[in-house]
Amino acid sequence: MWLRRSSTTAQRHAEFEALVAQDWERFWRFAYRLTGDRDLAEDLLSETMIDAFVAFDRYRGDKFASWFFKMMTTNRIDMARKANRRQAESLDTVFSETEGRDIPDSRENPEARLMDSLYSESVQKALDSLPLENRVAVLLADVEGYDYTEIANMLSIPIGTVRSRISRGREKLRQSLSPEIHQQKFETHHER
Repeated sequence: MWLRRSSTTAQRHAEFEALVAQDWERFWRFAYRLTGDRDLAEDLLSETMIDAFVAFDRYRGDKFASWFFKMMTTNRIDMARKANRRQAESLDTVFSETEGRDIPDSRENPEARLMDSLYSESVQKALDSLPLENRVAVLLADVEGYDYTEIANMLSIPIGTVRSRISRGREKLRQSLSPEIHQQKFETHHER
């Protein structure tokens, strides 16, 4: 489906939109799992969409999702670095600037309710507890279904590093989720 550089801007735009639309759900899910926050996921997707469209002339026509995931991962790492440098802002300042305005309640939003039901809070907390490099590798392998070689290429790291990041990430997830799994088994057993 790749168009040559001589194609019109409208054609490039249409092709880009079609490629993004094919995997939009996967991109959203990955962004949400990477950030653990709906607003941050939207920011990450928006930033990645802009970067991807600007760089679309360099896209070579195969594995668009891999190309997009790589870009999204890079953007998330950059976002995390910027967030670490940012100073915390007082809630008093935020609320004094928003006096007279209503703060929307996301529980009223049907889309937010749907997303909440799709993504278990405990799984997201466990993912959030992972270092970003482990979280990215686990998500690409276990949620998106990429093999280790593809992940190594996406992240520009050796395959051995991919293996160790996934292994460490999975082990930390097991440790984080183990108490909850045992609790669910206990509750299910006692409901009978």
